[in-house]
Amino acid sequence: MTRYAITKEELEALNPCDLDERLKLFGGRERLTVAHALEAGVTVSDVLWTAGRMGHKAECVRFAVACAESVAHLSHDPRVRAAIEAAKAWIASPTEENAAATYVAAYAADAAGVVAAHRGARAAAYAARTASYAAADAAAYAADAARTASYAAKAEEQAKYAADAAGEPFDGKTLLLKIFADKGGRTMTQKLETEEWPAGIHAVAAWLVSA
Repeated sequence: MTRYAITKEELEALNPCDLDERLKLFGGRERLTVAHALEAGVTVSDVLWTAGRMGHKAECVRFAVACAESVAHLSHDPRVRAAIEAAKAWIASPTEENAAATYVAAYAADAAGVVAAHRGARAAAYAARTASYAAADAAAYAADAARTASYAAKAEEQAKYAADAAGEPFDGKTLLLKIFADKGGRTMTQKLETEEWPAGIHAVAAWLVSA
């Protein structure tokens, strides 16, 4: 697992909205961990915004995948799993080929969601499809870390909606902490070891788009 914290200097360089208020979150600390930030009321979306602008796109994609996987069982459409596996494949090997595959998979999952909506699918299943689409897009647009963070936030939002609709628990903060932790006292620009994901699919069959 990659572990991170952020310093005041790093946060100031990002120049977020309400900078003065955000700097107060540090208290007497030199570094602010994700756990500290969440405890202080910082949203998951804001943590992802920070991570994205610091270039931590792979971590944002991992979070998006974790959110999508938590509700994937609510949809039986194979395009949902295909989108998630495509994103995993990009994490394992962030090549242009795998990025292209995630784009195709995201498009297919999105198309599945549109069809499901017209057929009156359950809200939980529809949101699960949308979460997988967002996870795949997080990888597909990884060249733009900020955009990846935005898709990761969408994946979390839709996964929560899917879980709520199905009457199941969902804790985006816990998932976030599994991706971003700081037990080593390093800054966000100093990575420790990196957990590897198992390789997923490396291409998406054409029928996924037309199915």
